[in-house]
Amino acid sequence: MLVACGSDPPYKPTFQWNGGKGASVPTRLVFENHMGEGFRLKSILVTLDGAPVYERSRGSEEGEDPFDKKELVVWNGNADGDARVIHTNVVYKGHGYGVFAYISGYEFKVDSEHTSFPKGPAFDVRIVGYEKGGPTTPIEERPALRFIDRVVGTEERVEDR
Repeated sequence: MLVACGSDPPYKPTFQWNGGKGASVPTRLVFENHMGEGFRLKSILVTLDGAPVYERSRGSEEGEDPFDKKELVVWNGNADGDARVIHTNVVYKGHGYGVFAYISGYEFKVDSEHTSFPKGPAFDVRIVGYEKGGPTTPIEERPALRFIDRVVGTEERVEDR
């Protein structure tokens, strides 16, 4: 069963997946941006079981740009323990200066998918954008995504918000 709800802060559930198969688990998808100075987050699209739950481009809102934060809650709702497929598409724009000014003309697209099984009193999936490799890694191969599943207690969840 898919139930639409509001998504305004303080991050009310956007969708609930519990299909009547058992107890639902409070679940959050959190994007963390750990990219280096040479990359600026331009846009992000996150889908959960094929349904878009978060889509935003840099500068698409007035006021403080959420992309300037290191951590961004992209979905907060309830899911049952069945397998959930999280698909993330991120676009970074190169940011260079001096001898590296040419990097500013580049765009880097990262597309990744992860299957998760929500469980516990509460469950977080961290979607982490990071720079893989080292100084000899070509710049076009550096942007990457990884997913970290984490069971959290409800008291820890309240402190995290």
